[in-house]
Amino acid sequence: MIKPRLRPARIRDLREIVSIERLAFPTPWSPILFWSELFKKKTRLWVVEEGEKIAGYLCFWEVVDEIHLANLAVAPDKRRQGLASFMLRTLIGYARRRGFRRILLEVRERNLPAQKLYQKFGFQIDGRRRSYYRDTGEDAILMSLPLD
Repeated sequence: MIKPRLRPARIRDLREIVSIERLAFPTPWSPILFWSELFKKKTRLWVVEEGEKIAGYLCFWEVVDEIHLANLAVAPDKRRQGLASFMLRTLIGYARRRGFRRILLEVRERNLPAQKLYQKFGFQIDGRRRSYYRDTGEDAILMSLPLD
């Protein structure tokens, strides 16, 4: 088994990131949006590699003393192999080492596997945003993980 490696994304990774995004979400981010995230000072876009192949990615924003997890996805053929847990564990360690106070995220109310993953790492439900997702009218579940 190849050990996964998490690293900052590069421009040449965008094609694979966008491909995974399109398979993972009903309303995917555009290639231009990902490209712009690469150059924002407080944004981190990381990819997880197995060998030379990108198997997933995560995007988050550093906002004062909080991290907002904007996006986390794993390629369909690489799911249920621990890669999402690996990315989340690495993100939590990164946030703690840099003194962030908490990690925030929104997740679709029907995305129960993602909610279970976040709860496994100690995220708690803080509330909901009604009809947050325009494509389906679905609510967003607000979750956070205190780091102190």
